[in-house]
Amino acid sequence: MHTPTQMSFKEFWKELNRAKNQQLNLKHNSVIFSIMPIEPLNAKTTAIGILSAQLVLGLVTAAMFWFFLSFESAKSSIAGSMVAVFSSVHLLKLVFQSAPQTPKKIANTLYIMEALKFLITGVLFGVAVILLKAMFFPLIIGYIVAVFVYWLSLLVV
Repeated sequence: MHTPTQMSFKEFWKELNRAKNQQLNLKHNSVIFSIMPIEPLNAKTTAIGILSAQLVLGLVTAAMFWFFLSFESAKSSIAGSMVAVFSSVHLLKLVFQSAPQTPKKIANTLYIMEALKFLITGVLFGVAVILLKAMFFPLIIGYIVAVFVYWLSLLVV
């Protein structure tokens, strides 16, 4: 076997095709991406992982606010992160449903759930600002960090 620098383009192409052909003969369901098998993701595990990542990064953000500013700013930051987490939690209902549905019903449910998510977010921000007297900057930063995790995870998944 040659090292990659010694291998000609033709030899490299043959080796790549051989590796792909070996993967096509795999028995289990896997998605071929380049020459690496990638197992399909479980929706429940992915959803719980996203929420866990939002919680962890929300806590890390709050800890940084506490370390650099004050405990009040940390409370505000964690409140912002919780707004994002709680507004996403109700979407888990759709993921954890066991009854099969038609694609049209799933799409309609997603639209309704997304509209409810906006409403829940607005109400929770109102509660955080009016009742909890949260500081605005840490509140928004905590929210942005948690929402960024959600968006980033959608790009990765």
